[in-house]
Amino acid sequence: MTIWEGLVLEELVRIFKSVSDPTRLRILRMLAIKPLCVCEVMSVLGMAQSTTSRHLGILAAAGLIEALPGGTWTVYRLPSAAKGAAGRVLALIGEAPVDSKFKMDAAAAGRADRNRLCCVRAEKTIKRQRRG
Repeated sequence: MTIWEGLVLEELVRIFKSVSDPTRLRILRMLAIKPLCVCEVMSVLGMAQSTTSRHLGILAAAGLIEALPGGTWTVYRLPSAAKGAAGRVLALIGEAPVDSKFKMDAAAAGRADRNRLCCVRAEKTIKRQRRG
């Protein structure tokens, strides 16, 4: 039996489309360093929350990451036991050469401070809401 047996075309398309975007590849490489919340991923990528959440949602729908709700934050991580095509794709991504952008992302993800980043984001939201 191969990893492709039993997979439907839609599942393969979803997996390959999800990894065809450079931003999502960057996210997968960061999550290989450590689990991250949306604020941490936003900080590293320099993207808005809505855009970051959309990318994370696409990766989750393809089975390439897991969302772990936990109180204040939802933390995203690579699945502990990705199976089938998703597992194979994650293994290939993990074996790919690392360029300078991936190295910078990895360093930033490693330094990301969830408490500080989320508090700063919450303060900005409150200020925006007060302004109207």
